[in-house]
Amino acid sequence: MAMMNMEGEGIGDARDYFRKRLVMMGVIEPTEQEAMEMMQMAQNQQPDPQSNLIQAITEKEQAQAVRAQADTEYTIARAEETRAKTIETLSSVENDQRESAVKTAQTLQGIVQGAQGMRQPPRR
Repeated sequence: MAMMNMEGEGIGDARDYFRKRLVMMGVIEPTEQEAMEMMQMAQNQQPDPQSNLIQAITEKEQAQAVRAQADTEYTIARAEETRAKTIETLSSVENDQRESAVKTAQTLQGIVQGAQGMRQPPRR
């Protein structure tokens, strides 16, 4: 700002330089001519390699996040499948145990009835 306020012979180029810097930093408003020049420079400017790198890294991280989310959902689905199979197995075991208990009870009942038939005294 101090350079802009100076006057003297040969200082015009320095004033223009510092004005341009202040406009680029957003300290002062550009004139219409300066605004047009800035727009043309922005259009002609090649992409910054550092910006390209940042964008590539960002895309890679996003892809990894999506993959991690998919892996998590897959793991949850597998856990639910395992849980369902476990419930099915447990229910079949309970049915098998019931059937075994009924058969055992019938066998015992037959044995008890047979033993009772042998104990009864003969009828006269």
